Amino acid sequence: MASIIPSLTTAQIAGLSSATIAGLSTSDWVAFDASRLVALTTSQVAAISTKGLAALTTAQLTSLESQDFAVLSSAQIRSLSTAAMVALESSAFAAMGSTQIAALTTAQLRAIEVADLPAISTAGIVALGSAQIGALGTGQLDAMTSDQLQALGSAQIRALTTAQLAALSSDDLNVLTTAQFAQFSSAQIAALTTAQLSTMETADFAALSSAQLRGLSTAGIVALETGAFAAMGSSQVASLTTAQVRAIETADLVALGTAGISAMTTAQIAALATGQLDTITSDQLQALSSAQIRALTTAQLAALSSDDLNVLTTAQFAQFSSA
Repeated sequence: MASIIPSLTTAQIAGLSSATIAGLSTSDWVAFDASRLVALTTSQVAAISTKGLAALTTAQLTSLESQDFAVLSSAQIRSLSTAAMVALESSAFAAMGSTQIAALTTAQLRAIEVADLPAISTAGIVALGSAQIGALGTGQLDAMTSDQLQALGSAQIRALTTAQLAALSSDDLNVLTTAQFAQFSSAQIAALTTAQLSTMETADFAALSSAQLRGLSTAGIVALETGAFAAMGSSQVASLTTAQVRAIETADLVALGTAGISAMTTAQIAALATGQLDTITSDQLQALSSAQIRALTTAQLAALSSDDLNVLTTAQFAQFSSA
């Protein structure tokens, strides 16, 4: 039987009760043109059945007004196809509340166009679950605004995949707070590219835990700027693997200062290349403890310049073995 919708005026459409709206068949909804859809009140839109909403074409959905999307229930939101998500305007996403955003399936969320994602409120971003965050495309994540990125909670930060992190621009990465950086796992830190690490802010680097630091590859250590090493605390220096220590560039080794050198374990000291040891400052050489002096290898000592040796104190010389 043909739908009666085309025979109704927009005024008559607007006068239909919520119960009548809820009872309309899918064929009735297919019969709605743009003018009749616009005539619907928000109360009527809220009454549309999930089957009715799913029956609307993308062209019909884009005819709905932004305030209509603000009243959709979670079930109604989930009834929208991925094609519908692609078709919706930014204003529709801007109108959605946090409950509606949280109701999106991972497939729906991934279908949102990059240009539309910034329209979601920060409250909407906060409402996203870990699975939803992990489902975002790299382009979507990179399109998020600074406020959206800074709104990500601890669980959301930990839900970011290594592929997502590696695709973030340096600017986006630097938008994250030190508290957010502290939530990264060692695997996530290891996923950062050398380009990202080279532009990492010193305050963020200083906030990394020992486990996070050990996640850095030797290439990552090489990529770090001198400021990163200058910001390192004693416990951070002591947590570095011997391979990481050996990868520190000579100019960066000097930036560790006396506190950084003093914090090194005997295994780390013994791992230093002769070129590294020869570059550290007089103050750093004099900061070497008795145990660190005894840890120096014969090859390291033989490579020290006369000036470097003369910097050592008599107390330090007294620690050398006769071997």
